[in-house]
Amino acid sequence: MRRAPRGFTLIEVMVSAGILMVILAAVTSVLISINNSTQQTNRVADLQDNARTALAVLASDLRSAGLGASNGTVGIAPEGKWAARLPTVFSGPPTTFRDPNNNTYTVRSLYILGAEPPTLGITGTGDGMVGAITDPSNAKLRCTTYAGVQYNCEKSMVGADGYEHSVAYAPTGSPATFPYLLVHDQQRASLVTPTGLSGPDGNGVQTLTFKEAGSLISPDPAAPFGFAQGFQVAKARVVHWYLLQTDPAAPPRLFRSRPTLVDQSGSCALPFLDETSTGTVKGTEMGAGPIEDMEIRFIFDSNLTDDPTQFVRTDNIDPCDPNAMTLMRQLREIRIQLVSIGTSKMTNLSQSGTVARFTTPGFDGSSASTSTDAYPRRAFVTRIAPRNVIPYRL
Repeated sequence: MRRAPRGFTLIEVMVSAGILMVILAAVTSVLISINNSTQQTNRVADLQDNARTALAVLASDLRSAGLGASNGTVGIAPEGKWAARLPTVFSGPPTTFRDPNNNTYTVRSLYILGAEPPTLGITGTGDGMVGAITDPSNAKLRCTTYAGVQYNCEKSMVGADGYEHSVAYAPTGSPATFPYLLVHDQQRASLVTPTGLSGPDGNGVQTLTFKEAGSLISPDPAAPFGFAQGFQVAKARVVHWYLLQTDPAAPPRLFRSRPTLVDQSGSCALPFLDETSTGTVKGTEMGAGPIEDMEIRFIFDSNLTDDPTQFVRTDNIDPCDPNAMTLMRQLREIRIQLVSIGTSKMTNLSQSGTVARFTTPGFDGSSASTSTDAYPRRAFVTRIAPRNVIPYRL
């Protein structure tokens, strides 16, 4: 006689379910841990991308510092009322910020002056134009192409390389009718604010009107502001790198602006204006996330010994320094450290809660912060030799 088939007993079912639950719990824990680890890895990778992208652009700007001004200074004369020579790289005033632990710290900004590379003359492929002063007393200039053909300095000239090479062309929608001009002889340079430019006459000569016109103009190399016959004309590049805390509850972010020159009521202590001061120009955020700190070090060979053991460093170049030209001849290197910071706390993968083990790192003579928190950070450093100034010094 056959027995009826029997199923699992209640005890067997409960044991099997318990084992299955243990297995599922273990698998779920592993998956959660992997997911958290992946998120944190991606978060750190984002920090790296933020700083690296910004640092690459900043390094490019620094390499262009002093183009057309190899003596390391650029003359300014706001509205022709006073004049000064500014270093081609100098510091802005310190700004105070707060870290996640509510500790205060200060950061300086960085100003960089020079010529726009595509407007500095003819390229190796024949693109570009040359603008030259033909009569300094009447501010007359003449622009020619590679073949010596007359060309309107104000007219657009996009070369085969895709760059705009015109020395005075301002694209539609630009904040100013004319761009700032750098009048230079590769060593001496002055920043000019155009207000008008006549059309070329029969000889291709154009007359420039500008805010600085007046008795301050001098061809003397030691003069604060001036230019002479034969000086070249290029489009000026003035950029300002700074941290700005747009949200008081969030870390600062890194911006780059094209500031405007002060008027006659300004001073050499703050010669350019943007949103960090009383100006209206707003900068463009560089990178895609918070940058907690920007440390700057200027390395000088004060005794011109070419001995690195005797080099000195500082975090500040004063734009009002009367010995700016001598100082810039001694400049050997500029070091920048950017510290990116996460927007959320790092969690503990093996335990509950967060990991309070991160701090703002030190840099080149400064110590790391003594307080820690759970916001991850990554520091990136670049070192740039001011190549447009060094050849003049050597």
